[in-house]
Amino acid sequence: KEKMPDGSDDMIAAEYVLGVLPDAERAAIAQRIQSDRAFARLVDEWTARLSPLDAGYGETAAPASVKKAIDGRLFAAAAKPGLWESLNFWRALTFAAAALAAIAILPNLRQPAPTPAAVSDQALPSTPGILLMQSYPPPGTSGPMSACHHSHPEDHG
Repeated sequence: KEKMPDGSDDMIAAEYVLGVLPDAERAAIAQRIQSDRAFARLVDEWTARLSPLDAGYGETAAPASVKKAIDGRLFAAAAKPGLWESLNFWRALTFAAAALAAIAILPNLRQPAPTPAAVSDQALPSTPGILLMQSYPPPGTSGPMSACHHSHPEDHG
């Protein structure tokens, strides 16, 4: 007999009949048996080949702990999640992002909201056409005070 490569339909049918596939893969194979006649024949052939082995034994399901241990030993390499599938990685990243956001936002929350400077418009009574504007910082704060004047050229004519 020739040796079949791993993953071939013949090998998959044999593993299905032996019951060594993981539950999800076993369910997918069961659906394939319903839709693929050639594959269903392979499963029937393997069932006929292996049936003499279980003629003296009744069918019984393995305890869940035994099945889990067998699956763990057979499929341990595939079961280890990578960095992107790691729940601890995502929790740590979320915590770091929240801490960074808090560090960036908290100093701004402590400062009072800026208020517009009080502006006073006064016309100089002794000089027609000149407007004096003064800007004062908000009460309780220190800041620059500014003043400017504006005259209309047509007033100086």
